[in-house]
Amino acid sequence: MASNPIAIPKRRVKVYELSDDNNWVDRGTGHIQPLMQPNDIPALVVISEENRQQILYSKIYKEYIFRRQQDTLILWTDQKNVELALSFQEAAGCLEVWNEIAAIKEDLPPSDNIANIANDDYYESDFISLPEPTIANLEEIENTINQASRSICSKDHLAQYVISEHYIDKLIPLLEDCEDLDSTEDLYRLSAIMKAIIYLNDNIIYHHILQDDIILGVVGMLERDRDFPNAKASYREYLSDKTRFKHVVSFNNPEIEAKIHQTYRAQYLKDVVLARTIDDPNYSSLNSIIFFNYVAIVNFIQTDKQFLKNLFEILNDKTNSIDKRKQVIMFLHELCSVTKGLQYIYRDIFYKSLTEYGLLSIVEEFAYHEDISIRLALISMLTNMLDHETALVTNYCINQKKRRKSFN
Repeated sequence: MASNPIAIPKRRVKVYELSDDNNWVDRGTGHIQPLMQPNDIPALVVISEENRQQILYSKIYKEYIFRRQQDTLILWTDQKNVELALSFQEAAGCLEVWNEIAAIKEDLPPSDNIANIANDDYYESDFISLPEPTIANLEEIENTINQASRSICSKDHLAQYVISEHYIDKLIPLLEDCEDLDSTEDLYRLSAIMKAIIYLNDNIIYHHILQDDIILGVVGMLERDRDFPNAKASYREYLSDKTRFKHVVSFNNPEIEAKIHQTYRAQYLKDVVLARTIDDPNYSSLNSIIFFNYVAIVNFIQTDKQFLKNLFEILNDKTNSIDKRKQVIMFLHELCSVTKGLQYIYRDIFYKSLTEYGLLSIVEEFAYHEDISIRLALISMLTNMLDHETALVTNYCINQKKRRKSFN
């Protein structure tokens, strides 16, 4: 007898929805049902594990563009133009559902009434290719990309070509050649090409350019801009400065450390490199990478007791320099900011762990510290804890009062 799909752990997911202010809202945790429904309409359906209510029903159309990210995420925009995401408990479940979606879409006919398909351009099927990346071809490459970026379907085909041909990797060596030749116009073209590729808003492209061996070449190409002919940014210098990335405590987990580095680069790309020209879809895509990375980091931290122990040993050891203790405070502050988007149970575990290891005593110690950034970070964390569970702070205050009375 076949098992009920609700009981399959690998299909356990958290459902997220992107709000109007570009924040991911947790709609609940549940299990994905079979994608083919009894009425033969394929749909992503998630049933809550808490009350068995339906928390997601999203039909699957051939025109929908689904994106798979970080082995455990599937993202898409539904018929109401709402950005949705499924975060899987297990990578195997994500791959299984991803393959099911791909198989279903392949067999579906085109739809005539999809609200978020702007026009017939989507149904174009012409193959798109780009000239071989050379300095002599830069003008042609720029013109071809600009032309292809005018329709949804062409952008999708162009992104697939850029990925399959490792086109970004082939463009990067041209940066050094153009700089050696001091060819300003070619540097402008290279910058325009790279920016246009980024604004294809493809998740695979974003993850590729955020890699260790790619990011410096990408931001290097973006240091010049036709609109500011007398200016040259120093993005490579900034990201190459190892002193800016403070390694507070070793994670002993390469995957988590990679996510931290990727998050740092994604934030810099969004807030600095592309700040002047970035549009809402690209802003949301980078925010999604940052958010889901932080979810993974927070989940790791609250399950790794040794990491938290090492972290608070630095904080509680008053022989450590104030700068070293401040690094830990700022790191915790960043994590607390992210937990606001998590479900209650995960926030609860996280804040209880911080309280158990002595965060409130640190707040008390630094309440009047001369460094205002430390005070503000701790006040922000305290506010988050009060918003989550007042009893955590109340119990600490009561215990402190009793302890001080016992000393009198």
